[in-house]
Amino acid sequence: MTDRFDIKLFLLRLFRKFHILLIGALIGGVLIGGGYAVKKLVIDKPLYQTRIVAHEDLYFDTEIGQYTYINRYTWNEIVAMDWITDDISANLSGKYSSDEISALLTAEVPSDSRIVYVYVTSEDKEKTAEVAKATVPVIESVSDKLPEIQDVLIMDVYETPKKVDNAKYFLRACILGAVLGLLAALFGRSVYILMDDSIYIPELFEKKYGIETETFDGNIPEGALVLDKSLPDLAGISEGETEVYVVSGAHNGKIVEHVLYELKKRNIKVTKAYLTNAKIWLIKGFYAGTRFPDPFMK
Repeated sequence: MTDRFDIKLFLLRLFRKFHILLIGALIGGVLIGGGYAVKKLVIDKPLYQTRIVAHEDLYFDTEIGQYTYINRYTWNEIVAMDWITDDISANLSGKYSSDEISALLTAEVPSDSRIVYVYVTSEDKEKTAEVAKATVPVIESVSDKLPEIQDVLIMDVYETPKKVDNAKYFLRACILGAVLGLLAALFGRSVYILMDDSIYIPELFEKKYGIETETFDGNIPEGALVLDKSLPDLAGISEGETEVYVVSGAHNGKIVEHVLYELKKRNIKVTKAYLTNAKIWLIKGFYAGTRFPDPFMK
């Protein structure tokens, strides 16, 4: 009496409730996307940013320099160096500390590694403009300290800071939330199906218990032994033979096992089982694409 996991039955039941997965994705998208929007647009203060565009001439020599390449990561290291932030602070007469300035600077390198974008971002528009103006000569002098960079030419400076679009990743947040919600719904639905011990397919019941089984669509005879969610009264059943009516989808697998065990102890043979309340769509789907005849197409 062993349970057999049937992947086809599992998938049929899983995707029959496909709307649950869609609802999970929708809820996840709303929660994550909405939370992101609230944080960025309501809680977080607006940010102002300006950009310095520079062109650099590179020369790599391991004997005289520390870098063998220059990319986004190394430029972010460079703009965070103490001598960079100290010089910018000095240009501002110490109005902002080196640590404050370091927190405002970031760098990006596009596909052409000879071009670098240095960004200054803060919550204060005037502060952003001040720091950017003080940063320009320091970036121009980078070649004096790093032999890998032979020369730096400032190509463009956005002198008027622009307001940053805080919620520019809103769509990504919604997509991430939808994916997480879908996975959560998929996991929850899968656990529910795996924990469900209901009887759905007559053939599987017959293979498990060795009892001839067929579907039943009619009125159950009075006094018949019905196996549903509750334990039936077996007091009136003596030795001999009997038939059972198993309610499909009633989460009654353990009830069925217990009753069949009790009947066996009392030397009562179950000659036939009838699966009532059967989900015809599930049985049809289970047999679809197989060489076995459809039991409902007679």
